[in-house]
Amino acid sequence: MAQDAPAAFFSYSRDDSEFALRLAADLKTAGGNVWIDQLDIVPGQRWDRAIEDALGACSCLLVILSPASVNSTNVMDEVSFALEEQRTLIPVLYKECQIPFRLRRLQHLDFRVNYARGLRELLTTLAIGPRTPPGKPAVLSVAEPAAPASKTPPSAEPEPPAIRRDDRPPEQPMPSRPVTTGVVHQKVEPHPESSSPIKFALIFLGVAALAIVALLVFSAHSQSPPSQQSQRPVSAHDRALKHYMLAAKATTTDGKISQYREALSEEPNNADIHYQLADLLAGSGGGDAAATEYREVIRLRPGDMRAYLQLADLLLSRKGEWKAAIAELRDTVKVFPNNPEPHAKLAFALEQNGNSAAALEQYRLCESKPHPSYYDFPECQAGDKRLSANPAALKAPRKN
Repeated sequence: MAQDAPAAFFSYSRDDSEFALRLAADLKTAGGNVWIDQLDIVPGQRWDRAIEDALGACSCLLVILSPASVNSTNVMDEVSFALEEQRTLIPVLYKECQIPFRLRRLQHLDFRVNYARGLRELLTTLAIGPRTPPGKPAVLSVAEPAAPASKTPPSAEPEPPAIRRDDRPPEQPMPSRPVTTGVVHQKVEPHPESSSPIKFALIFLGVAALAIVALLVFSAHSQSPPSQQSQRPVSAHDRALKHYMLAAKATTTDGKISQYREALSEEPNNADIHYQLADLLAGSGGGDAAATEYREVIRLRPGDMRAYLQLADLLLSRKGEWKAAIAELRDTVKVFPNNPEPHAKLAFALEQNGNSAAALEQYRLCESKPHPSYYDFPECQAGDKRLSANPAALKAPRKN
C-alpha cells in the first residue's frame, strides 16, 4: 500500500485520547502505517475534511471500545461506514463496556489487563514488523533466555568411547535338538518363537472385531433421525444473530425490516437491533415507527446521546411539529447539559417556533460549551448574531 494511503484508521472517543495516542505511537514506531487525527492532521487542514479523506482511504478501522466510545455518535458513524464499505474492522477493547451488537461477532483484541500482550497481538494482526529508529530501542524487544554455557570447550569435547569386544552382550547359545536314547527320554520344551504367529493372529482378530463393532455403531448413529442425535441447544441470542446477519444480506428494505423484527422477537431488549431498525425506518419514510424504535433505544440505554439526537432530527424534519421536537430536546439537554449539539438543535427548534428569546439563550449556551476539535458549531454563532440584531423579536411573548 502506498505511504500516503494509511493502512489503519483510529476511531476513538476523546475521553480515551491518552490510550489511543500511546497505541498509535507504538504502532508507528514499530513501522505501522496508521492514521490518527491528533498526530496526522497538519496545521491548516480542516479537521472534518481530513478525517473524511483518511477514513475513505484506509482499508482497516481500529475502533477503541470503551463506555465513552460506544456512546459516541462520531465513533458509531465511523463503524457504520466501515461495515457498509466492507472494510476490515478490528475492535480494541480498552475498558469494560457493552460491546455493540454488530461488533460482537468480530474477534476483538483485549488491552484491559495486559497492554504489552495486546500490542503484540495487534502488530501480528496488522503484519507489522518491529523496526529500530536511530538512537532508540526497538519496540517489543523480548529478551530470550541465554543458553547455558558449556562447561567443556568445543575442542575438548570427549569422543564417544569405543565399544570393546568384551563389552558386547554374550551371544545366546543355539537351542539344542531333542536327544532321545533307548534308555533316557528327555522332555524338550517348545521353542519360545513357535508361539509368536499365534499371538499375532489373536491380536489381529481382536483389532478387526473392534473395528467392525465401531463401524456398526457409527452406521447406526448416522442413520438415526437428527432429533435423536446430540445437538447443542440454540440460544435466543444465536437466533437473533442469525436474523441480524440475514438482514445485512437482504437486498430490499422490506426484507431487512422483516429480519430485524424477527431478531427483536428473539431479543426484544437488544438496543443495537432497535437502532438498526430505527435508522432503516427513518430512511424509508416510516417516521412514527422509527420514533418508537429510537425511544426504545433511549429506554434501554439512557446514556446514548445519539439516540436522543436521531429522534430529535426525525421530529425536526416534520416542519410543523416543532413542539414535539422542543419537548424531546429539552429532555436531551437535561441529560447532556455540557454537550453543545443538543443546545444547538433546541435553539433552532425554538427559533422556528417563534420563541426568539429562549432560542438566543440556547445559542449562547451552545457557544459556551466545549466543542469538539473538528467542529465549532457555526450555526450557534450565526443564530446569536442574527437574533441579537433583532431586538423586537426578543421582546415578543415567549411561546412554549
